[in-house]
Amino acid sequence: MKNKLLLLLLFISSITYAQIPSYYNDVNLSLTGTDLKDELAIKIIGTHTNFLSYTPGVWNALEEADADPNNPNDVLLIYGYNDNDGEAKTDRTRGKFDHGGNLGEWNREHTYPKSLGTPNLGTTGPGSDAHHLRACDGQMNSTRNNRKYADGSGNAGITAQGYFYPGDEWKGDVARMMLFMYLRYDDRCLPVNVGIGNTIAGDNNMIDLFLQWNVEDPVNVFEDNRNEVIAGIQGNRNPFIDNPAFATQIWGGPQAEDRFGIGGSDTQAPSVPENLVASGITSSATTLSWAASTDNVGVTGYNVYQNGMFLTVVSTTNYNVSGLTQDTMYDFSVSALDQAGNESVVSTIVTIVTNASGTGSAATDLFISEYIEGSSNNKALEIANFTGTPIDLSNYTLKKATNGSGSFTSTVSLSGTLANGDVFVIAHSSATAVILNSADATNAGVMSFNGNDAIGLFKNNVLIDLLGDANSSANYAQNVTLQRKSNIVSPNTNYTITEWDSLTTDTFDNLGTHTIDGGAPPLDTEAPTKPTNVIASNVTETSVDLSWTASTDNTGVTAYDVFLDTVLVASVTSTNYSVSGLAPSSSYVLEISAKDAAGNTSMLSNPLTILTNTPPDTEAPSIPSNLAASNITQTSVDLTWVASSDNMGVTGYNVIQDGVLIATISTTSYIVNNLNADTVYDFTVTAYDSAGNTSVESNPLTILTESVPVTGTTLLSESYFESGWDNWSDGGGDCARYSGSRSFEGNYSIRLRDNSGARSAMTSQSYDVSSYDSVEISFYFYSYSMENNEDFWLRYNDGNSWTTVAAYASGTDFQNNNFYQATVSLDANSYNFTSNARFRFQADASSNADQIYIDQVVISGVSNNATRSSESIDANAVTYISHLNTESLELFEDDFKLYPNPVSGNVITIQFSDQYFGDISYRIISVLGQVVAKGNLTKNQINVNQLDSGMYILEINDGEEIMTKKFIKK
Repeated sequence: MKNKLLLLLLFISSITYAQIPSYYNDVNLSLTGTDLKDELAIKIIGTHTNFLSYTPGVWNALEEADADPNNPNDVLLIYGYNDNDGEAKTDRTRGKFDHGGNLGEWNREHTYPKSLGTPNLGTTGPGSDAHHLRACDGQMNSTRNNRKYADGSGNAGITAQGYFYPGDEWKGDVARMMLFMYLRYDDRCLPVNVGIGNTIAGDNNMIDLFLQWNVEDPVNVFEDNRNEVIAGIQGNRNPFIDNPAFATQIWGGPQAEDRFGIGGSDTQAPSVPENLVASGITSSATTLSWAASTDNVGVTGYNVYQNGMFLTVVSTTNYNVSGLTQDTMYDFSVSALDQAGNESVVSTIVTIVTNASGTGSAATDLFISEYIEGSSNNKALEIANFTGTPIDLSNYTLKKATNGSGSFTSTVSLSGTLANGDVFVIAHSSATAVILNSADATNAGVMSFNGNDAIGLFKNNVLIDLLGDANSSANYAQNVTLQRKSNIVSPNTNYTITEWDSLTTDTFDNLGTHTIDGGAPPLDTEAPTKPTNVIASNVTETSVDLSWTASTDNTGVTAYDVFLDTVLVASVTSTNYSVSGLAPSSSYVLEISAKDAAGNTSMLSNPLTILTNTPPDTEAPSIPSNLAASNITQTSVDLTWVASSDNMGVTGYNVIQDGVLIATISTTSYIVNNLNADTVYDFTVTAYDSAGNTSVESNPLTILTESVPVTGTTLLSESYFESGWDNWSDGGGDCARYSGSRSFEGNYSIRLRDNSGARSAMTSQSYDVSSYDSVEISFYFYSYSMENNEDFWLRYNDGNSWTTVAAYASGTDFQNNNFYQATVSLDANSYNFTSNARFRFQADASSNADQIYIDQVVISGVSNNATRSSESIDANAVTYISHLNTESLELFEDDFKLYPNPVSGNVITIQFSDQYFGDISYRIISVLGQVVAKGNLTKNQINVNQLDSGMYILEINDGEEIMTKKFIKK
């Protein structure tokens, strides 16, 4: 805030804090950009602990916070500048309690107008935040209304474009309040919605206006005191008053005062902008362009200086200077900025002399060349381009100020490219066909203007050409056609009737064409400079992203041509392009050329060669074939298979045993060790390549290891329980029934009671085991719906008491819905072997329909005076058939019969329903899947004398089909 009173100059604060306020102890002040912005936002939001009421909270706060440093009985009135002119509106001070709504009283000014918030700020939250509420004369507050801030000079007032300038003394205050509101309330209080200026690179919500004001009007003691008072009332502070340099650290732009003296961690300035060129010089404008600077972190913008004075900050490498005086010399220079606020050395100065009036120079910018306000909806506007270069219309808008309202509230955005010497016509969508035939676009909003509505042409939201007076409701052009005179070649922000020819109502003859004095601009024969620093990034199998440094040209670069292996593939206006449709693993040469509006083409850039990526390998190897077993012993087997093939090469093989990976090898053979004797195993093999692709598993191979020779084996009994559980008393109480029935002699049942132990028919049979060294009990069981940790036991009774000899826990030793084989050995040294030994099964039994099925219990004893040879098996012919699922095997009842069944003798007879010829082979398979006998059928009889008692599957194969049937050997 630049204070005009001499006394207050004594209080101006220009010192650096001796110690950074403790308020910021938990904020990382070395951050930059959005990182610092976010940290400060979190801080001021988290410390905002007291939310003021609009009445009386805000009144009371402003009475204290806005106190005049020279007279604590007064408050300073924002935007005020003169206490001695006799006009209350311009007063700079007033009694602190003289507030209200009457003339000569001060009221509460929302420096960020409530209506410009998204949504409306209201009178709570942001609407009652004292950091942006200021004491203000009521009339001055009304004049400001909700007008956006715009640049100006001198005292506060409305600008020629209808915006509001807060005054030289107050613009820094306003800037820092707007920065605070953006941090505190984010999208609800965007700077771009409350001020007129250029957006900042990296943050489209911030404009350079407030960054410039923050530098040009430094903080003074009044703002410092105000910040302290509000912090004591609300709890939070305005960081941009404490340290204005925070704005530079976050958004770049001109360096603001660094009151904390931290300077940021980045102290390296960008390189000096080079090749500064002025082109398109007219009587009032010129275009500046320069080569991009470099920086260790990144360039965020450029300061443009005119005659050594700061003019503006831009994010691009060009700037259109306007508002110059004809036939006048000007010096221009440029410096580069980074995000930390480091500024480069100023570039070499370029000097120009503007053209004298009437020399036929190009226009400074677009201008409105024709205005039609005819009968009914016959309304149109014509915009002309005589700048000497094509113009991108997306930067331009037309706005309407209705009935002298003082503000432009209706807007229509333009689009497309307007060639030099051409015009763009926009008409009311309901205009006559003669107008619509010349129209390039239609609109029913702005184009509904009347003769007293001001019409403005805006570029980047800055007024450049005006029809009428935004603050006057008087008719200036009703029922007329206005055509810009041919000697007018540039826009004018002040409506001047002498620039226009007025024609009668509904005159449309020249709509769509316009000429100016002096003819076309001189022929452009200068080609742009060649593009440099062509870089490839994001290279994929089929695409690559290109970027390059912009070329320069005397009139302006309009496009870049992209060449792929000398073939033109694209023409773009930006300095980047994504090339697609490439082939994988292929080399390409890329080049760029620049061109201007006159068709002049630069030299090709230095060629850039790229190699597209190789696609990943997703093809799996073929399936290993001919998996075979050899050298089967009690504990090992040799596996071999035929090698797989792969598009890139097989790396190795996975050997899988019973569904579990046991080895990864690079050869086509493997010796499996640590097997159990007399046990069935399933093996498969998969192949994999270097990319990790794995083949489908090979066909499974089932083998049976050799049995261990044992001595003294005598079969005591193979027990089957009698059928029907109802014949056996359970001792009362509710019991769950656990039963199973199989197609072999001696169906059985077993019943288990909840919380009361078990009952089993097996306990009624005793065995004489007194003469054996050991006893082996083998059986099969199947569990269903048992809860985890429920137990299942095998128990032994030596005639005196029961002892648990084996226990199995559900969820640990066995899982539901699975079949298990178990073998339990009792040693005479550990157990009392008697002549009346008994066995039984027992289990936990809950009430959720648990089931345990017991099958084929075999009890055998071993002494030292007998031997038992191991069984042989055809490993390649093993078919494992679970005895629990044999009912599901398809039986060919009509193809053959076998009898007797059960068979108690030595021979079973086969009787076919049809006559069979040729060789018929057979196999007999045990319930364990072991092939126990095989051969060719002779006289339709098979000798089964060698088979043990039990259930078997007979498989008949006539070479065309396989037929099966179950039988029981007693």
